[in-house]
Amino acid sequence: MAGPFDFRFRMIPSGLLACAVLVAPGVAGEFATLRLGHGGHGKVGKWLPVSATATGLSAGTDVELRAEFPDPRGDICVEIADSGTVEADGSVQLSGFFRSGRLEGTAVVTIADTSTDDVLCRSTLAFGEDVLPDPDNAVQKVLTLRRLDVYTLLTIGDVEGIEELLRNVRAYSGDKSVLQGVNLDSLAALPADARGLDAVDLLLLTDDFQTSPEQTQAIRQWVRDGGHLFISSGGTVSGLVNSELGAWIGDRFEIQETPLLVRRFSPLEAFVPGASRIQTNLNLKEGWPVAAIRSRQTTALVDSLDGPIIGSQSIGGGVVTIVAVDLNQLPFNRWTSLPEFYEVLFFGEKLNRQTAGKSRSSRISQSGVSDLATQLLAAVDAAPEVGTWSTWAVMAMLVAWLILIGPLDYLLVTRFLQRPHFTWFTFPLFILGGVMAVVSWAGHSPGVRLQQLDVVDVSSEGIEQFLTARTWMSVSAPETMKADLTAFAAFGRSDPAAGDSVAEDSVVMNTTAGEPLLSWTGRAEDVFGAMYRQGGIGLGRQSFQHDGKKGAHLTKLPLLINGSRAFEAVWHQQLPNDRPLINSELSVSGFGMLNGTFSHNLPGAISNWIIVHGNRAYRADAAGRQL
Repeated sequence: MAGPFDFRFRMIPSGLLACAVLVAPGVAGEFATLRLGHGGHGKVGKWLPVSATATGLSAGTDVELRAEFPDPRGDICVEIADSGTVEADGSVQLSGFFRSGRLEGTAVVTIADTSTDDVLCRSTLAFGEDVLPDPDNAVQKVLTLRRLDVYTLLTIGDVEGIEELLRNVRAYSGDKSVLQGVNLDSLAALPADARGLDAVDLLLLTDDFQTSPEQTQAIRQWVRDGGHLFISSGGTVSGLVNSELGAWIGDRFEIQETPLLVRRFSPLEAFVPGASRIQTNLNLKEGWPVAAIRSRQTTALVDSLDGPIIGSQSIGGGVVTIVAVDLNQLPFNRWTSLPEFYEVLFFGEKLNRQTAGKSRSSRISQSGVSDLATQLLAAVDAAPEVGTWSTWAVMAMLVAWLILIGPLDYLLVTRFLQRPHFTWFTFPLFILGGVMAVVSWAGHSPGVRLQQLDVVDVSSEGIEQFLTARTWMSVSAPETMKADLTAFAAFGRSDPAAGDSVAEDSVVMNTTAGEPLLSWTGRAEDVFGAMYRQGGIGLGRQSFQHDGKKGAHLTKLPLLINGSRAFEAVWHQQLPNDRPLINSELSVSGFGMLNGTFSHNLPGAISNWIIVHGNRAYRADAAGRQL
């Protein structure tokens, strides 16, 4: 079965890539506001929001917002985050997304004239693990970046117990953080694009659930991509059910609009080891409201006679967890064990210095292979064998050749030619001949090499199905050059320029939702070309462009001879209901066993497959047709 993406190259021969010193022209305007990340926080390698307001510009000028951050190799990726036209008063507001491929360094954010490429506004900022955010500065000068193994918790408004949770985690973690908290003032500040949640691992919503349709779609996509959504609702369950978010969550969990009234919360207290009692006698009349969850497909983390108090379901690659009480309201906002409750809810256990440091254990030596992502990128590395010689092998070959040509030259000029002074000519010729022999022996790769790994994820949500096609790839060029790289989805479309066509029995989908998002990728390591590597002096850095509005294109990409660069392409699409890719009638029994049927409409047969649910794997029979 063909991969989900096709790729096109346009080579721009450049010989040896030269270093150039660019002098920035004088700027015409200035930034009034500049915000990057979530309150000045973010993660390396993840998409982060950027927004800017500029003044003092010429009315009617077409401008672009550009964020210039290094990629994992240290080259500068000029991310065109947004474009617009300057208003009559000389101001413009722009917003978009960017990524950093290094954990620390300096970056530049500019607003440029699209017609002349002149820089109209310019701001330089520092980013890294140790820099402190400056939320009070209108024009942000620093950005705090964390490693990928640090959880990011996003909350909206004032949430009781979260500040104490973050203080406890900081005390347990020491100098190796395991959780960073990000808070937005209101739900209106929540991103309306899934890329704005890319750096978020945990999202907690309380009280207000009136997200816009765009925000709801962003949350849904974020969950399908692996995010964990927590919703706390008891007395506010009517507002949840009647919201855009509730139309999605309420149907899956079968949440009732009218809450139950509960007097005791012993199961919730038992959820936290050593927890204090919840003071249910505070202004108690008939009981405290608890959202009623009726879906039998919900995994109960905390159960009761009236149904789950905490229940979760897997959606795509992520999880949605419903806490059926209002943690921000009485009596739970007075619960002294509320911070410890969050620890168990988010991490599965209460934290201490030992448990907080488990996931951040350090090693004396670094092998360069510490996780699955590193092994994956190593497996698809397109670097040819001729480009994989080790430094020691090259040094040994040089020493051997120097030792060999000494006696050879002596025998030639002394014994055979009997002209010792000819060594001034023969010795350089031996060296030149050796170099030419090595070059001829090593050879060059025949052309552009592209290796890729494709993963297609189909998520079923009621009558809707969603497809996420993700490809990790590596590109190697036979000579040093610059190139333009373009990706487009190969599902249900044709490329007349390439003579491609769509098979009659293939699944045809509407591709108007958007083109693939192509960008660089890197390893979470501290070796060469990885995201945790210390930044150098930056000599010889090249720059290339990526347009956030046309995410399938990388332009002026530098490629070194017999080297390799890693990229990632992602495409999301909603499937038509008339012929879905996946037909799943699987359900969970009361004992956690799967029941039902499963089939697919993929273009090819699948001969080797398993189904995994919880801690069980279901294997096909000998014929490969049923469980």
